[in-house]
Amino acid sequence: MLLRKFGTKRGICYSGFVGGFVNSEATTAALAGLSKRVDEMADPVLTGILLCNISMLIRNLVLALIVDTTGQTTLRMLPPQAVIILASVAIVLRYDKKFCPVDGGELKIESPFSLGQAFKFGFAFTVILIVGSFAYKVAGTAGIYVTA
Repeated sequence: MLLRKFGTKRGICYSGFVGGFVNSEATTAALAGLSKRVDEMADPVLTGILLCNISMLIRNLVLALIVDTTGQTTLRMLPPQAVIILASVAIVLRYDKKFCPVDGGELKIESPFSLGQAFKFGFAFTVILIVGSFAYKVAGTAGIYVTA
């Protein structure tokens, strides 16, 4: 809907931001795949990924506040995430016209439910879970940090 309402390039930026609230990894993978297909989409895709990361960081802060209602975890997470958010916002605002021009060319939009992308993401996610679980059993919390 965002692509149709705002045009291809600006719609990609907005889609990245909204997608970050849902699943930032899948959104980033989908946008990266799009930039591989159409070279002129690299700049809007970059902005879409930055916006995706911004919304993901905001989502994580809100989730931390929901899980730990005392706010202690959120307060510990806030400083580094605020720096990343502010730096990303600065980049997006500085290059907004270049990266997300108002007009945009036509882009053949395929089904948003790409089975191939879903399997690739599912496989990668499964491998990460297995490695993380094994690392935790072997080395405890330190194993999780090494996996990260």
